[in-house]
Amino acid sequence: MEAITKDSLKMLPIFLFILAHVSASPVYKTIGFDNIVTDNHISFDIKRIFVAAQHNNQSIYLSFRSDHPIRYQFAKCNQILMSTGKEISSHEVTFYDEWISWMYNVSIRTCSTGNEDTYQLELRLYPTVPTSGLFVFSTIKKIETQEKFNGFPVYTVVNEASQTSVYYSSVAHSFSEVSATEGKTVHLISDLSTPATVTFGKCDYEIPKHFDLQTSGDIVMEQEDLSNINSLANICCSDNNRTNVFQMFLTSAENSTGAFILSIVGEEDNFDEHLIKVSLVAAFTVGFIFLVICFWKCMSWIGCCDNKDNKKSEIHEMKSMRPRCESCGEDIEVHLLS
Repeated sequence: MEAITKDSLKMLPIFLFILAHVSASPVYKTIGFDNIVTDNHISFDIKRIFVAAQHNNQSIYLSFRSDHPIRYQFAKCNQILMSTGKEISSHEVTFYDEWISWMYNVSIRTCSTGNEDTYQLELRLYPTVPTSGLFVFSTIKKIETQEKFNGFPVYTVVNEASQTSVYYSSVAHSFSEVSATEGKTVHLISDLSTPATVTFGKCDYEIPKHFDLQTSGDIVMEQEDLSNINSLANICCSDNNRTNVFQMFLTSAENSTGAFILSIVGEEDNFDEHLIKVSLVAAFTVGFIFLVICFWKCMSWIGCCDNKDNKKSEIHEMKSMRPRCESCGEDIEVHLLS
């Protein structure tokens, strides 16, 4: 176990909270870092936690705290497995079955360089200022109340240039079916006005691979991609506490409209039906935006005309007004016929 620094002792209440919520015989691992100022790589081994979680049908809980926001990655054999998409200073994540199996299988790989011990993973830290913090891995009793959702929705795209749109998908559990069934593949189908890029993530993590969507494209997902996404979906946190659900982040260099779908296609399926479905939604999206623009311009034109009429009415009333007779003993309003 790595030595815990004096600054890291500030994390002790968090650590005690975790111990109070894990099973009767928890297995845990702490990784501390103190006042690091440059990129830092830490090798660690959590084989005991993987084995205990699988043997006792448990989940793995990770609590992370640092005194300054930092970006970090998990890696093996110089391959990035998971990465935080942004700098963070704290989060709590629960890892479930698929992620545990995936990460364990990755950890037992032997690297081609031969200078890494089996079961060793690598934690890569990227501080921007001197930073101290603590990671705590622990087994925890599995919560069986997680909801799962089905369906292959078509995702509507209305994305501004250089902005990011976030979509949620709940089809990760079906990826196992694809792996076990011959002739079935997962397709990422797009029909967009301009090209875009999609990445997959959840609970501050992102997988490193990006997928480039063409204006009319079809990407066949590789088995390794499906395994990575499926493991990602088996993570839970306070912002996303449902298993089987993951996020998709879409960005585009220019304004982009249309649609895309993530769907399972079998040999017996009519693939054209999937393309037609996406195209119809894309056409509807573009048409709807066009109608909104027309409606807005129409309302602006009507408002302009109303303003002109109001101004004419005000001018007419001003011309019709005359001063009261100030030389009379009484206030008598004089009406002149024009």
